[in-house]
Amino acid sequence: MQPLTNMTVLVAEDERSVRMLLRVVLEAAGARVLEADDGIQALRLLELHADVDVLCTDVNMPNLDGPGLVDAARMRRPDLPVVVCSALDLRGHAAPLAGLADAHVQKPFVPSDLVRAISGSYPRPARRDSVAAS
Repeated sequence: MQPLTNMTVLVAEDERSVRMLLRVVLEAAGARVLEADDGIQALRLLELHADVDVLCTDVNMPNLDGPGLVDAARMRRPDLPVVVCSALDLRGHAAPLAGLADAHVQKPFVPSDLVRAISGSYPRPARRDSVAAS
């Protein structure tokens, strides 16, 4: 069985070659993939497709970056799982995004790690915000 069967993943990635690779990997795992080359296009697709199960986003993109996209997407769909696929170390440069993402996949990535992160983020795990605030 394919681990992402019946799942729709919205991929936001500005590099065409990486976006194509993400699509190939996710479709091979059974997912339906929607593609956006920036955060603004991703938000439009999210509004048009209520069936999006997971958002997979890069951090650095033109027009609307990953942190901005995640904030805007969560305003619309608070329970939307988010997987960040980035070359950045989320504990460093993109610390604000680290708290918003349900999973992080480091570029370059191993396809099985990406599939595992996507499948593990859906349904979205219960947040432990109250524990983090302690």
